[in-house]
Amino acid sequence: MAFVACWHFVEPAIRWLAHPVGTFYFSTPYEAFMCRIQVAGAMAVAVAFPIAAFQLWKFIEVALEANERKMALSILPASCALFYFGGLLAVFGVVPIGAKMLLQFGGPVLHPLISLDSYLSFVIWMAIGFGVFFQVPVAVVVLSRLGLINPHKLSNYRSHAIVATLIIAAVLTPGPDVISQMMLAIPAYTLFEVSLIIARRVARPPKS
Repeated sequence: MAFVACWHFVEPAIRWLAHPVGTFYFSTPYEAFMCRIQVAGAMAVAVAFPIAAFQLWKFIEVALEANERKMALSILPASCALFYFGGLLAVFGVVPIGAKMLLQFGGPVLHPLISLDSYLSFVIWMAIGFGVFFQVPVAVVVLSRLGLINPHKLSNYRSHAIVATLIIAAVLTPGPDVISQMMLAIPAYTLFEVSLIIARRVARPPKS
């Protein structure tokens, strides 16, 4: 149902995706149609993700104890929100800026001939990577609640966290431009600090 609904927005989505690169090309007779399927499918997954997460929760809920269900119910909405936030930051912020920066390396001799299929793979990979990377605060809070890490000691490693954040941001972001790297690194490290504050309140003594 989500796929059918999203199919009507495929053309505007492709036009929006084309802004940073100008024009897309396709090299096989069926590539244009398959790319439209991919765009509609990606949008449908994003739209239907909360419903799928709810169904998964109802499946595993019966196997959890009362305190585990309470913790999961408080973590799952934050996890979904952070995944969406990371994906939207990638799609609407980092990808357009990064694509424009990368295309500038072409110069007067090298001209881009970008297919929609390759660009879609690039966008989807970035969105998933950002969404997963933004799960770090959830992991910190959960591990602290379970007593597996000590947030008070973890705060002593802020310099390590900054370096790790910058390295991961450099790997996930397209090209060598600093702007797109900072667009990931700054929110990610801010979320790390917020997660430490929350973790201190919910932490249990670490297991020996």
